[in-house]
Amino acid sequence: MAARYDAIIVGTGPGGGVAAQVLTEAGRRVLLVERAPLLPNSALRGDHLHGKRNAVYWPTVGPGQGHPRLIRAGDHDEVVDGTGDAGPYGLNADVLGGGTRVWQGMSWRFLPEDFAMASEYGNPEGASLADWPVDYDEMEPHYTRAEWELGVAGETGALTRRTPRSAGYPMPAMGTEPARELLSRAAERLGWGWGPIPLAINSVPHDGRPACVRCPQCVGHACPVDAKNGAHNTFVARAVASGGCDLLVDAEVIEVRDGPSGAGVTIMADTSGEPVTLTVSADVVVVAAGAVETPRLLLASGIGNDHVGRHLHDHRFTTIVGMVDEPVKPFIGPGHSIATLDHVHAGSIPWGGGVLVDLMGLLPLTSAMAPANEGVPAWGAGHKQWMRDGRAHVFGVFGMGQEIPMPVSRVTLAGQVRDRWGRPGAALRKNVHAASRLVEDGMAVEGARWLDAAGARAVRRLSGPATASAAGEHSCGTMRMGDSPEHSATDAGGRVHGTRRIYVCDSSLHPTNGSVNPTLTIVANAFRVSQRLVEAWPR
Repeated sequence: MAARYDAIIVGTGPGGGVAAQVLTEAGRRVLLVERAPLLPNSALRGDHLHGKRNAVYWPTVGPGQGHPRLIRAGDHDEVVDGTGDAGPYGLNADVLGGGTRVWQGMSWRFLPEDFAMASEYGNPEGASLADWPVDYDEMEPHYTRAEWELGVAGETGALTRRTPRSAGYPMPAMGTEPARELLSRAAERLGWGWGPIPLAINSVPHDGRPACVRCPQCVGHACPVDAKNGAHNTFVARAVASGGCDLLVDAEVIEVRDGPSGAGVTIMADTSGEPVTLTVSADVVVVAAGAVETPRLLLASGIGNDHVGRHLHDHRFTTIVGMVDEPVKPFIGPGHSIATLDHVHAGSIPWGGGVLVDLMGLLPLTSAMAPANEGVPAWGAGHKQWMRDGRAHVFGVFGMGQEIPMPVSRVTLAGQVRDRWGRPGAALRKNVHAASRLVEDGMAVEGARWLDAAGARAVRRLSGPATASAAGEHSCGTMRMGDSPEHSATDAGGRVHGTRRIYVCDSSLHPTNGSVNPTLTIVANAFRVSQRLVEAWPR
């Protein structure tokens, strides 16, 4: 590697990966830094005990020892380590490709209203909903590029009628399955629109890689045949193949510096061996480490204004389950299959509502640890009998809606809680606004209606903890874009207010999170931000 580059990019997830591809295509020399060591797909699949979602032991995509966080809930503080439960820690994925290495692949466009939540709904007391500094029309060409360059399998129809498109999908939707057949008939009885979920998974051979083999283990695991598309096998791979990008793995950026004539970073390299300190300079630094680690790094570097780390939010989730006579989730992948958007910005659920999708087939470990039926013994003969005969008949619907952001929900520095390099860890606090509870309740009502129409019995809403994890897979908002430093941490181009050469390119830019999965929007916005950087390169 060199001592100086045109750009240093921190993080190899969808935002950092896109930035690396766009900048190398423009002829810029890039250093792309990833904290995790390089792991093959074979090390990230097949082991449910270490899978991200239900890890009994340390998750394979966790940061490992030496990366504690402080979780602040009410007046109680709890230190959690990177070797423990992914939920309380707020783990996305510490691995080449970020969350897209082990995701389900749902690839939605935000609806036009999602970019104007404050204008559409106002702000309840204590909330910080904000409009994006861009609208759907400006984002549309970037969405199209994202779908084609990431590789999305989908179908135009009921799920795309409110998101005008300049092109179709590059691949046909994934094939049907019993759950889709059952819920599609139920949706038609209710008069709801429905369609197959757009997925960044090869439904046919694509981009030199095979089609999905329909195993049901996408979430939390890498793909056994490399048919699932993510930053690692698309954007990062293209950037490195161009010859213009040096990829440095097993290395952590611990400081970012800005200046009138250049920027730079301090890196701890070979972190799993004998660490060495590197100092590298560049014209610009692009931070794309996610909604927790991006503000943590910038706060530790003394960069940014009071909005850095604030407005931390995710999605609100609701799960509704019932029993059906004939199993409809016979462990056929890739997972979620059918959705309706009829309760997104439709008035039936407040604050923008949420998407409803079929519940993915539950892994045996999931069912054993948390049986979906009431009255199932936690162990013993009765538990074994239910695992053999009962769990196959469980069927459900899953709702995901906009969480209402609050300025008091934030990432700060943890003070006395230090990482392996002696830096303050991230301290996470997320309060749940009452309006977010209304979104959950509304999704539960409509999800139950869908299951009732499908003929399910014993329909009920699964209960969960009163507060979701402080940060989750869909976390965003902590470096929100805006038109002025008074209301945001970055400008519309992702440049950190008060800096000349420090940019952000990940989910932390999102002022709001939409009512669908955010990854395609991360990719599309990264294309927009990166192209804007190319066109207005700091001198």
